[in-house]
Amino acid sequence: MKNQFMAVVVMAGLAGSTVGAAPLAVQQVDSSSRWVMHLDAEKLWTTELGTLLKQELATSPAKAKLDAVALIFGLDPLKDIRGLTLYGQEPGRQQGVMLVDGNNLDQERILTLLRAAPEYSSVTRPDGSVLHHWIDVNAPKNDHAAGSRWGAFHGRNLIVVGNSQQQVGTALDVLNGKQTALKPGATLGGYPLDGKGAILVGAAAMPEAPVQSAAQPGEPPNQSAMIMQNAEGLSMRLEEQAGGILNLTVMLRAKNPETAAFVEQALKGIQAIGALSQGKRPALAKLAQSVTIVATGNDVKAQLAYGAQDLVTLYQSMKHAPRHEPPAPAAAADASEAAPL
Repeated sequence: MKNQFMAVVVMAGLAGSTVGAAPLAVQQVDSSSRWVMHLDAEKLWTTELGTLLKQELATSPAKAKLDAVALIFGLDPLKDIRGLTLYGQEPGRQQGVMLVDGNNLDQERILTLLRAAPEYSSVTRPDGSVLHHWIDVNAPKNDHAAGSRWGAFHGRNLIVVGNSQQQVGTALDVLNGKQTALKPGATLGGYPLDGKGAILVGAAAMPEAPVQSAAQPGEPPNQSAMIMQNAEGLSMRLEEQAGGILNLTVMLRAKNPETAAFVEQALKGIQAIGALSQGKRPALAKLAQSVTIVATGNDVKAQLAYGAQDLVTLYQSMKHAPRHEPPAPAAAADASEAAPL
């Protein structure tokens, strides 16, 4: 039985499409962060997409997982997890902090289960806060560091999780006002961190990419490397508009207009290839064609406008589609004629 604190975080990950939250509170985020992402599922539950997701969950395998979490931890994933915020200084699975904003958290029950986790230990800080350490049993067996987890409670309803003692300790200092946090109106990579009205919002200041060696004569340029070397910021925002229309906007800030124009053309090429490659699946082709891409100055804007019902229908059709298409009759006939008697 996986009696470990990380199950709360796994559940929160499932809750990314199923539970309540609140708009991004930047004052909970370390000011040194270079990327931030926040889910406002309270907003999600007020949308047509949220209603459709509830209906889908009621008959999906995830329902059993959510019920098991409720039984083990004594909280209802559909009601008792309000927010999910992730942030960090560098990209990578071991470089971030997760804040899980809950409601009616039974901390003693969670701790009882956590103490049964592999290699559980705890550290009490000078301010009296307790950091809990355990090993995630789902991590690769040959990578002990990847499975290391640290967590703490802040107040009654906030769980802080990270991969190192320092990460979690620093996050608690930010929450307690002992270390500077981001201020309202803060930007990352030139883009504002404004979650008001959004289901999902995020922004990042792109790290300095290593200089790539020049392409050899006759070799095509490395487009991905060129984009990374010349990108300064990235942002995304998902919201639902009237009529159940989902609006996903992704912005990339290039270092100059020339690079922005290059990125625009590269993305449009990928879009065209994606639409053509889905000839047998018109719903996917329609999805690809619903994206608009335009460069203005240093910014490249990719925007998807798609109906919530259409998106769920597309998901259902892909979920039930066969993994491998049967060979065409002509091909089968050719093979039989070529076979020896």
